[in-house]
Amino acid sequence: DDLSWNKGHHLFQFGGDFRRIRTYHYRNDKVIGSITALDVELDAAGAVTIPAENRPPDCSATVTTVCLAAGDATRWNRLFAGTAGLIDNTNVLVTRDRNLNPLPLGSPLQSNAYQNAVDFYFSDTWRIRPSLTITGGLNYQIQFAPVDSLGRTAFMIDDATGQTVTSTDYLNNARRAALQGNIYNPTLAWLPSTRTSQKAVFNTDYGNLGPRIAAAWTPFFENSLWQHLFGGKGASVVRAGYSITYDRMNTVWSVIEPMLGPTFAQTINCRGPVIGGSCANSSNPTDAYRIGVDGPGVVPTSPVVSSPLVVGTPYGETFAYQPDPIIGTGHAHQIDFTIQRQL
Repeated sequence: DDLSWNKGHHLFQFGGDFRRIRTYHYRNDKVIGSITALDVELDAAGAVTIPAENRPPDCSATVTTVCLAAGDATRWNRLFAGTAGLIDNTNVLVTRDRNLNPLPLGSPLQSNAYQNAVDFYFSDTWRIRPSLTITGGLNYQIQFAPVDSLGRTAFMIDDATGQTVTSTDYLNNARRAALQGNIYNPTLAWLPSTRTSQKAVFNTDYGNLGPRIAAAWTPFFENSLWQHLFGGKGASVVRAGYSITYDRMNTVWSVIEPMLGPTFAQTINCRGPVIGGSCANSSNPTDAYRIGVDGPGVVPTSPVVSSPLVVGTPYGETFAYQPDPIIGTGHAHQIDFTIQRQL
């Protein structure tokens, strides 16, 4: 709602705004790593080993036919594994609920959140004289942290101390370690909000106070050099103003990106499975699992995890997003000065 009120030489304007921003996000991937559908690679790309006796000899001065030229051995190995159906790696994205219990294989990654934001403003346009107007005002806004109805919110902590990691603390600790010739590399862990009293992924910034002041002046000079510069009455206007304005937080980094952390979705894999289905991480054609021959495939077992979750081998992470718990709302100082002249 907005209200304008004329009284004498003043125009008062004030109002408020309330927004509830709803964000529903549904996906079957983590951008990098895997998808919720089982992915089976028939290849020799790191786990499966193809011995030299399973391929033609390398070409040389004495061997010139039915041989592999330099660089072709790798191509042969990968073609051999693919043709024989040897599984080099199987991976899948597993998802968990708010209590870190695994969801059925194939369950999507999703969040259903809302975020409240309010702002209030007041301004007074004071026409002191017909040639001079001054405007002053104040804006105040609060943007609250998102709330996920599914409860899939987690905080990144230092596993050794149990303290939430903030940008300030991390950089200060890294600086102190560097000055002593050491490396600061803490073990990071993720703590679900269900295990802590703090529910918001970042602290609400209550200091978003935005002042605004401006003036407009129509100069008029008679019988002087200034009259030639500014023209006759009403021919020129000088305007100046200053204000502080604040950003509106978007839901990409505050809702969607935190969902991509390892807490509620993690890539698991089975490298180099052998006959029988166990993951040996190394196999050759004599014992490698052949899809369609030894079975329909190998489904990795979702690991049991505890809180706080520490990412480790063999289920590492390429990256993980986490908002800074002490992040403040971005703001800008705006200054304006203009002279307008009628010709």
